[in-house]
Amino acid sequence: MKKLNQLTQLSQLPFSLVTLAELRKHLTLQFDSIAIAEDFWISTNTVLWQLDSNDSLPDDPLVEFALQYPECVMHIDDKWYLLLGIVSDSGQGVYVVFPNDTCVPHLQSLLAEMTHG
Repeated sequence: MKKLNQLTQLSQLPFSLVTLAELRKHLTLQFDSIAIAEDFWISTNTVLWQLDSNDSLPDDPLVEFALQYPECVMHIDDKWYLLLGIVSDSGQGVYVVFPNDTCVPHLQSLLAEMTHG
C-alpha cells in the first residue's frame, strides 16, 4: 500500500507506463494542466492510496467516507480501478487505486455493481 500526496509521485507506483499514463489522464482530466492539478492537490490535501490485492483499507476516516460515498469508480486497465470520493467542501479528494482482485469487501461490492448494474 502506498499513499501519494502529489501527482509528481505517480512514478513511484508499481504500474506499467501505459497504466500510469491512463491513471494520470483520469487524475488531471478536469484541469487545464498538470501544474494546476498539482496546485489543487496541495491546496486541498487531496491524496491517492494505492492498494494491492491483499491490502486492507488504511485506518483513515477520509478513506472510509470516500468508500461510503464514492463520486465515481473508473476502469483504468485490465487489472486496475480508480475510486474518487470528495470528502470536503473545498473539493478535497481521496482517490483509491485498487486491483480487480482486491480482498476489500466493500470494493468487491462496488466492482460487482459496476459489472452487473
